Amino acid sequence: EMKLRLVLQCALISIASSNVGRFWQITDLHLDFHYDRLETDTKKVCPSTYGFEALEPGVWGDYKCDSTWKLINSSIHAMRDIEANPDFILWTGDDTLHTTDEDRFLGEAKVVETIKNITDLIQQVFPQTKVFSALGNHDYQPKNNMPPGPSEILTEIAQIWRPWMTEDAFQLFNITGYYADDTTGNSLLKVIVLNTNLWDNYNDHISGEGDPSGQFSWLRSQLEGARRSGKKVYIIGHISPGFFELYENEFYLHENYISNYIAIVQEYYDVISGQFFAHNHMDSYRMFYNKDKQPISVLFLAPGVTPRVGTREGSVNPGIRLFQYNRTNMQIKNYDQYYFNLAAANKHPIEAEWTLEYSSSTGFEISDLSPTSMHLLLERMKKADLGCDPTTHGCENNRLFQRYVRFHSVSYDYSSCNDTCHRNHICAIQDVDVALHGRCI
Repeated sequence: EMKLRLVLQCALISIASSNVGRFWQITDLHLDFHYDRLETDTKKVCPSTYGFEALEPGVWGDYKCDSTWKLINSSIHAMRDIEANPDFILWTGDDTLHTTDEDRFLGEAKVVETIKNITDLIQQVFPQTKVFSALGNHDYQPKNNMPPGPSEILTEIAQIWRPWMTEDAFQLFNITGYYADDTTGNSLLKVIVLNTNLWDNYNDHISGEGDPSGQFSWLRSQLEGARRSGKKVYIIGHISPGFFELYENEFYLHENYISNYIAIVQEYYDVISGQFFAHNHMDSYRMFYNKDKQPISVLFLAPGVTPRVGTREGSVNPGIRLFQYNRTNMQIKNYDQYYFNLAAANKHPIEAEWTLEYSSSTGFEISDLSPTSMHLLLERMKKADLGCDPTTHGCENNRLFQRYVRFHSVSYDYSSCNDTCHRNHICAIQDVDVALHGRCI
């Protein structure tokens, strides 16, 4: 009887283990191939400083510069060292450097070459792994200005990514930059890859009206089809709807398109098991609610590999993220956030390594990443008493919130968050809608 019980326990453990899937998200690599740590003029170490001085340029890079190839190469190999057999990889865009002089430092050929080099690296390190890749606003020349419909760069990128796509996905991506693919290794899961350049506030080809390249109509049809066939969907894209918490009133998609996207999530939340975006280079998330203010969906914002933030002052440590999910119902259970301490790595280059920054379950004291759990996390952070010393008893909510703020910069910024900072974080997480966000602020 004892042996039988042990066999049954082992069998149950095995089943539970096989039911847990894992996938990587990597994003915002922003390769600066002009980086030169030996340059004596600290404003010319890399064109991605935007005129700021490089702080402490080292062999791995600098906090004011975009990624070196050495850093990007390290990030992909670290993924393999940590989890060599993920179910798939989400690659959510932005591969070229930030620069005020694109004509000098970029050009169409360089954009395509950069994407090709990173693609080759991922294929070499993960030759058997399915990759779902989305276009960022820096994956075009000039940046932000990808037109609806076919383009030369889009066709070249489509050919580069073709080995990862089904034929139908390739044909659609080749003319629109978006696609869907249900060859995930799980018959219950479909991945929808959006082209958020078609909704970008900074895209001169887009007015904010209509439905560029029919992406909204197509998205609805994909979700409707998934509902009829009993599938769950992960939506991935680069630019997220909603606001960037570091700056006042900063949002990157047209207001009408944000409203359209929210309406679609509200209609198909039962089909959407996860949303995975990037662009801000910071670690955060966004909540979606129904008309009755009940939490229905979560959008996860992963930090990037590049250590720089935006076009203004700001820095982060590089990050990569490993999600765990239930292979039966596609619910996201947890993620492990890994990071690269750039300052420490430059001081001790030989010992440099990617390490676990935190797991969402322990870091945020939640049982899973469901809409309900993430809403409860938000409610706790809303109640943070910023005047309460986080190290003392009774200040648990402030301790949790200040921990979230540190994770937000991938453990680069350890300063406390004041009232304005707290308000901007809470409103960005809570209200994706432009009007609601304004009222929250």
